[in-house]
Amino acid sequence: MGSDSFVQSLRPLLRDVEENRGFCREERLATRPTLKELFVDSTDKATRNELIHSAVRAHQYKLKEVGDHLGLCYSTISVIAKRVDESSKSQESRSDPIIEVCYLSMARTSGNTR
Repeated sequence: MGSDSFVQSLRPLLRDVEENRGFCREERLATRPTLKELFVDSTDKATRNELIHSAVRAHQYKLKEVGDHLGLCYSTISVIAKRVDESSKSQESRSDPIIEVCYLSMARTSGNTR
């Protein structure tokens, strides 16, 4: 495709293409970072799992692509991405004051507290 500097110079020009479904997948995803770039800061398991989630959900890498890069099975990548989804959703719901009030009132009526 060209040198790294050439690819970097084209990325800003192709941002609109990422969202347009009229382009084929290869063209839409031309500006995404490489897996090597994504996982350069992977120092521990928690960071790796967050990066796996980002690669699959945000950058639309296939489970097999991520698994091959990390030496893991695609099904393991799927489980990791799902767990990160679930943990981020539970953290979001805990930070919502309305949900917190509902949870506390339910806990009081049942006798359970955190």
